[in-house]
Amino acid sequence: MSDVVRNYTGSGGRIKGRSIGARGSGCLGRIALGCVVLLLFVLWFTRNSYEATAFIPAGSRYNVVLSDPVNGLDRITASDVWNTWPDAASRDALLRKLRQDPGVPRWVLNNLLTQRLYLTGGDVRTFSDALAITHMSRIGTLLERLLVFGSGITGDYAGGLRMRHIEKSGIYYAVRGRILILSANRDVLVHSLTLQPGAALDDVERDNLLTEGAEDVRGTVQLAEDDPLGDAFESIAFAVRIDNDRAYAKCHATIRESARARFGPLLNGANPYALATPIPGMVEVSANFGKPVREVWASLGEALESSWLNASQWQAWEAPSADGAPRVAQTITSMLGPLGPSIRLSCTGFDQNEMVPVPILVGTLQVPAGAIPNLGALPPPPTGANPWDIYPRYNADKKLASVPLVGGPSLEPAALLAGRDLVFGTSRTAVEGFTQQGPATGELGEQANLFARVYPEPLVREGAAALRQLAEVGMLKGYDLGSFDTAARGWITSAARVKEVVLVAAGTDNAIDAELRIVCGETAVTSPTGTTQ
Repeated sequence: MSDVVRNYTGSGGRIKGRSIGARGSGCLGRIALGCVVLLLFVLWFTRNSYEATAFIPAGSRYNVVLSDPVNGLDRITASDVWNTWPDAASRDALLRKLRQDPGVPRWVLNNLLTQRLYLTGGDVRTFSDALAITHMSRIGTLLERLLVFGSGITGDYAGGLRMRHIEKSGIYYAVRGRILILSANRDVLVHSLTLQPGAALDDVERDNLLTEGAEDVRGTVQLAEDDPLGDAFESIAFAVRIDNDRAYAKCHATIRESARARFGPLLNGANPYALATPIPGMVEVSANFGKPVREVWASLGEALESSWLNASQWQAWEAPSADGAPRVAQTITSMLGPLGPSIRLSCTGFDQNEMVPVPILVGTLQVPAGAIPNLGALPPPPTGANPWDIYPRYNADKKLASVPLVGGPSLEPAALLAGRDLVFGTSRTAVEGFTQQGPATGELGEQANLFARVYPEPLVREGAAALRQLAEVGMLKGYDLGSFDTAARGWITSAARVKEVVLVAAGTDNAIDAELRIVCGETAVTSPTGTTQ
């Protein structure tokens, strides 16, 4: 026994080591091969050979695209723009609905709803036939397969269409490749899945939907004549973007053929122009329709179907009196008719010290060559008229025409020539002051037919101060002084959250383009009593 070798270091040990290594390498190889096969299966299983727009029926009355609907919703609901909503109760209700927990983890939603969400249908009032289409990620495709095994989702074979039904929400959906198609209306989903060649969107409509942009929502709506705005427009294309402190909205409205005679007089020849810089004020308007004032008045009235803003009213003013004597209205309309095409009008404030608080309006009309108005041609007041009697007056030294009304100079409409403009306003003091400062000159950086800008905080603050004077003497229906002050503080606080609201519009023969911009920001709030909050 003592001769037994107790330590063996021969080749047998090395052979054993190689055997173990060989078995380990083989196992790892099989795992690697299995992973490759699994990866190939996943790639094949989650492949996509469909295009989302192939399931959108042609002839839908609305087609809307939401960009990044999951992540974009957080930015949209957190925006200060919502503070401009006039009714707090309805605003809060809408935000609660938008922020409602969908019951699905965020990362799952991000994989189920990627890139864009398409909404389409034919019912523009109740959206009873809405169809939603989106593109899932590869992970989202796998997740959808796993969710099928959860409770509440049942299969709907539908003659081989392989649809599914979410019982709790009543939503039907189907998956084609990585395209997820949903609708609360089963028939609508079936129709989408069985579209015949040529029954889906054409190339032009598809390209419009697929166009990349910075907007959050973009789409088109086809209107019937009995829809809101449908009597005037046959279709509206729009785009909306909401950021933290501002919002933008653009639209292109195509005028219905039956309404083109109504809008034609205003829009014919109304190509976008370089607009004059507005007169500074709380409300600023600068317009140029390529027509003199007389034609703008008549065509605008026809477009708005107004009972007094129309050609008949202007002609009545221009008509001579029965005895042939010049009338004030006749003289004024004859002078103003050929002026233009540049028109500006602004509300520069309120005169709180007049007999009745009144807004102060100042405007200008461009004077074309050969149409210089003769303000001195206004009919003079009769002999013996008092200075306060309501007759036109002309100051030859100042070249100022005015009409005194009951009250002071802030209630005295006036006009005078200043360079190539006729300056006019509701207040002689404001007209003279504006002319002394020098009328604003220059052009806006954008071409259009209409530019309007509102500064809500000063407008609401001064308007509330004017109304407060009426509340003090019981002349404001529905308010006493205390209830008015409470309401006014809310109005002013809401208005102070908006720096400015801008509307820009331009027309062509058969369409109107418009852009709305809202810029928000907190400013100091002044109460109607004059104290800063």
